[in-house]
Amino acid sequence: MSIDKYSANEGTNVGLGQVGSIFEDGTTDHSSVDVVAIQFVADTTFTKLEPKNGRYMGTDTGSVTPNGDVVDSNNTFPTGMVIFGNWDRVQLATGTAILYLGGYNS
Repeated sequence: MSIDKYSANEGTNVGLGQVGSIFEDGTTDHSSVDVVAIQFVADTTFTKLEPKNGRYMGTDTGSVTPNGDVVDSNNTFPTGMVIFGNWDRVQLATGTAILYLGGYNS
């Protein structure tokens, strides 16, 4: 379920991380999740950051052109930064992050 399917109260809970989160300090390919925010616990780069559609930044997926410049392994997201969006596939190349969920893809 994506974030736009929640009531106003449930949507607030998503922003508070109450739908769930994933702590990632390796290179696991998370391809069945609906990530709505990413908090960087250490400087981080991505192998994959695939947006659900072209409204969000991400790596080049071939099928979806991300908004703005394409994120690649030369782009480092610093410790403490939080980004918001909607991604259905996330894989870190380096670093540590907490992935906040808006639900699981079906």
